[in-house]
Amino acid sequence: MNIRALLQIRKMACYSAVFFLACSQYCTTEPVAGNELLSEAVDVYRSRIKQGKLPNVILYVVHEGEIVVSEALGWRDKAAQAEMQTDTLLRMASNTKAVVATAVLILQQRRLLSIEDRVSKYLPAFDNEAHREITIKQMLSHTSGWRFQSLFVFPLQEPDEDFPRRPNLQSEVNRLAKIVPSIEPGVSYSYNNAAYNTIGALVEKVSGESLEQFLISNIYEPLGMVDSSNHPPVGRIEEMSVVYGVSTKNDSDEWSIRFKREARMRVPFVRASGGMVSTAEDYAKFCQMLLGQGKYQGSRILSRRSVQQATFPVTKEIYSAAERLDRTSYYGLGWKVHDDASYSHTGSEGTFVWIDPSRKVVGMALSQSAGFDNPREEFRRAVTKAIDSAK
Repeated sequence: MNIRALLQIRKMACYSAVFFLACSQYCTTEPVAGNELLSEAVDVYRSRIKQGKLPNVILYVVHEGEIVVSEALGWRDKAAQAEMQTDTLLRMASNTKAVVATAVLILQQRRLLSIEDRVSKYLPAFDNEAHREITIKQMLSHTSGWRFQSLFVFPLQEPDEDFPRRPNLQSEVNRLAKIVPSIEPGVSYSYNNAAYNTIGALVEKVSGESLEQFLISNIYEPLGMVDSSNHPPVGRIEEMSVVYGVSTKNDSDEWSIRFKREARMRVPFVRASGGMVSTAEDYAKFCQMLLGQGKYQGSRILSRRSVQQATFPVTKEIYSAAERLDRTSYYGLGWKVHDDASYSHTGSEGTFVWIDPSRKVVGMALSQSAGFDNPREEFRRAVTKAIDSAK
């Protein structure tokens, strides 16, 4: 039977007013698809929410271009009794990286750079003995040799008469050029946020635009991602979610607050390692573009070759045959690439996105809950089972 016949989105009236009041923190704000196995997939999260083990999540699955799951569970802001909505603005954290890697590939398509180029070709501060040989590809794939664990060198620079616009991305990345790689570039993998922030500065240098403006003009606007930006949008703070953390008190069931809705980030400028604000619907458009080999609803963002480069398991080559026996995934350019050719990424605030080309699926479990027991892989397996059962 056709999957579309099984996974039709049902318009649910959100039960009755009485039921809504009784369980509002667990009630879906959007209809969920009708396949019984997909409902079971949603139950993976619904049970966690009901038990108070996870504050919130938005579940969103697209199959063959159709939305088959769209459901919001839990609290956007518990103190304000504001429920999570499917169009809530979310801090996407490291899911920003795939978007930034896409920006680099766009510049490569325009022949303004090659990912095989040295970073020092575009950022003169890196033209030193420690960094001269590091390539763009190595920074995008976390194989630069850096083991520096911070976003930037803190504290950030203060503005003065000579540099009134400090701190900014360019000036802070120049300070990163003083870090000596711990390992020879290209021979090991180590996830590194500072490397991605360096790439953000490189995008600005090559394009002549700010990082955010380049993303808006070349990705967000062409894809119709009208709710996406790289900072909490002024005037729309009420649409954002609190980011919760686990309680710091051993005997407390209460959640801590990692970020309030109106909270500004520690870094007061747009960065490339994280910081994107988006919705489930918007980010799904970006993912469907990749699933569509670089094209979405008539807008071509990437060539097929660029998509292949983004989703190629770059780090696989650094492991021996014996080491590969214990691994099922590697890192590409902004994505974790799996042996079954699917690719995914998580974010520190609780976000999780995967793309499965063989099943034509984009899946998301977008929580704003850092450090909790998040059943993302269980949800993914349940969705995969539901899709496969309808073949």
